[in-house]
Amino acid sequence: MKRIFIAININSDKSMTDLFALFRKELKDEVIRWVKPSNIHLTLAFLGDMDNQDIDRAKNIVSNTVDKFKYFTLQWDCPGVFRDLNRPRVIWLGLKENRELNKLREELCDQLRQAGLYSDKKAFSPHLTLGRMKFIKNRDKLAALLEEGSVPVPHSQRVTEIVLYESILTQDGPEYVSLAKYPLKHPAP
Repeated sequence: MKRIFIAININSDKSMTDLFALFRKELKDEVIRWVKPSNIHLTLAFLGDMDNQDIDRAKNIVSNTVDKFKYFTLQWDCPGVFRDLNRPRVIWLGLKENRELNKLREELCDQLRQAGLYSDKKAFSPHLTLGRMKFIKNRDKLAALLEEGSVPVPHSQRVTEIVLYESILTQDGPEYVSLAKYPLKHPAP
């Protein structure tokens, strides 16, 4: 069995690296498990543990679905936290509303549900996880970082492919292995 998810790989360009460096510097006294910049991705669907037969079925569904979509651009928004500032568990970077992303994800999840490969019905909250924590000592410093305009946010990224990943859990954090890549269609000029 392999832990499988479908995602968009995020490029660790200078602006993304600078954002990470700022958060790490400002929150250096906190116990936060930072995501490796090379592991940053936007999860479209977490499928969980699957055998090879179900992985092959998922690959076919992803291929057939992605084939209907063209390149699109993601634009980053403000950083935030899951739960709340009193009990933050995840620091993330949000994305601006994107109709193409939402349509792609909705169709992909619908097809996977119909095949019995996906059951999550939570609302889609597109974000990039930057770090995880159990608690925070200095909420004020975190709140200041999350204030709109207080940190330089990377601008955007063009999405040209969707990736089916295996997540391998290790003592040093998860390792993501690309099992298949699905190119989006090049838009007409």
